[in-house]
Parts: sequence; structure tokens; C-alpha cells
Amino acid sequence: MRLNESKEIMKHFNELGFKNIKLIKAEEFYLKELKGVVDPEQKRILIGKLFVDIANEEISNLSKNGELLLVQGTIYPDTIESGSTDKAALIKTHHNRVSEIEKLISKGKIIEPLKELYKDEVRKLGKELGLPHKLIYRHPFPGPGLAIRIICSDKTDTQDDYKKEENSMNDILEKFQMVGKILPIKSVGVQGDFRTYHYPAVVWFKNNKYRSWEKINECSSMVINKLKTVNRLIFSLSPVGNLKLETLYLEKQNLAELRKIDAMLRSRTDEIGEIWQMPVVQLPLCNSGKKLCYVMRPVCSQDAMSASIFEMNFDLLKEITSGIQELGNTIFYDITTKPPGTIEWE
Repeated sequence: MRLNESKEIMKHFNELGFKNIKLIKAEEFYLKELKGVVDPEQKRILIGKLFVDIANEEISNLSKNGELLLVQGTIYPDTIESGSTDKAALIKTHHNRVSEIEKLISKGKIIEPLKELYKDEVRKLGKELGLPHKLIYRHPFPGPGLAIRIICSDKTDTQDDYKKEENSMNDILEKFQMVGKILPIKSVGVQGDFRTYHYPAVVWFKNNKYRSWEKINECSSMVINKLKTVNRLIFSLSPVGNLKLETLYLEKQNLAELRKIDAMLRSRTDEIGEIWQMPVVQLPLCNSGKKLCYVMRPVCSQDAMSASIFEMNFDLLKEITSGIQELGNTIFYDITTKPPGTIEWE
């Protein structure tokens, strides 16, 4: 969970009058199960399985005097991206659509009152029910939590050769007075209704006087459409030096640093109403100061099926990210629409 998020959720429940809420602290179980795991789809499946195991144990303890059912907040995009509808391909498995959950659904053990609704429809329902505005318009947070916002790596170098593609990319970027490099990591995307797992690339302007969101949007679309190996673009306010690929796993110290960076960025952006969601992602890349790189991804959306980039004022972006840079970390800005990039990187 994000910094203080569990406390905030319990506070909301208390204010709504719920008295029988029990918070299960299961982080240690997840960290043990996910130790050394780097594949994003494997992470999601393991998280979903452990979620069911923990839920079953708790339900068993609670249901001594009668049978209980598990209620999930599944919404329609979860089922689509998990490939659970007749015409949908698997993009990424949501924790509420792993095989263990599907078995419970078939046995009638799960209630999902929102499963046919999109996010904007859920918010309309929340208004009808009179729920607090702050609760209705919280930024969506993925079921697997911060586990999928740490891009894990078990390598310190890559055997893939994308120099030719990088040269082609810079030929395209020249038109926009920009330059860039392809990064030695991968992220999940969606193109033509199918899952992609390709490289992100980072781009920046040769001179800040050329900087504009019109150029950024156009170059992002053109690069991803023309290059087969790139499915996501991120933007840097300044030129990017050498970035070193490092091993990175789901470990307490990495989660703690991600929580800190995420909280710093959210404290400055939570009140920007146009931002529908803003994942903050930890990358297995270190800058020259041996500090980790991060990506902020503020997007605008209605239903989570598609999303556009939030075009933040460049001076505000510099101000917001200055605190991160003072810590020595490097921060990038995701400039990829959905599609072709999923909102989450994994």
C-alpha cells in the first residue's frame, strides 16, 4: 500500500459508520512469496493466489456460525484486461481474476456488484449513495498495489541489441528538435487489443525553447507507431546521461523509498482535478549518482479503457520534481496514451 493508505481507508470506513472492519497486515507474506520474482505476469498471478489464500483463512475464522461470501470491487475493465470476456485477449491478469478466484465464482462464493460497470459509472453510483466526494474521487489504485510499480530486474546488463531501432527513433525525433535513448527494461502495453511487452524510451528537447506539449504528443505517437520494439515513451526535462541497469526486487527498502517518492509527488498533484490517476513507478536503473530512477504517470480518463496524457505546465513540473532531484533521484514523465501504453507499467 502507499504511505499511510491503510490508515486513511480505515478512517473513511469509521466515518461512514462501519464498526466491524478488520485490517489484515499481510505484507510479510507477500514479500516472502514474491522474493526474487521479476516477471510481471507471474507477480500478478502469485499476488492473486496469495490474496485468495489469506481471504479464505480469514473467512474460515469468521464463518464458524454460518457461510460467508467474498465481496470484490471488480469493475468491467478488470475482466477485459484479464481476457475473461469472449472477445478479449489477455493484457494482464488482475488479482481478482486469477484461476482461484474463477473457481470460487463458479461455485457462487463471490459477489461482484460492480463487475459490469466502468469506473465513471461506479463514481456516479457513489454519488447516488451519498458517499463523500473525497472517497468517490480517490485516484484508482491497483489490486496488486505497489508490487507492480516496482519494475523488478535480475540482470545488470541486457543482451538485446536495439541500436538500429534507437538510430531510427532519433531520426524521427530530429523533426521535433528532440533526442532520446531506448532503455534496457520492458513494460506492458496494449496494441490492436493484444498485450505487448517491449522497451520504453526516454526523450528530451535539445533546447528548452522548442519545448511544447504539441510536439511531445506528436512525437510519442509517431515513435511508437513506427518502431516495433518501443511501446512507451517517457520525457525528461533535461538531457539524460548514462543509466545503469541494476538488480531490483520487491524488498522492504525499495518499497519504503517508492512510498516516500510517491507521497512527495501526490502531495503536489492530488488536488489537480484533471488528473484521474498518477502511478509512480520505480525503475531498475541508476543514474551517475547510483540513485534509482522513477517515472510519474499522470493521466486523464473516464473509464480506464483509454487515457490521455495530463499536459502539466513545464514550470510546475520542474517545481514538483525538484524535491525528488534534491534527494539525488532522477524523475521522468510518462507521455504515452492508453493505448498503446497501459496505465500501469505492469
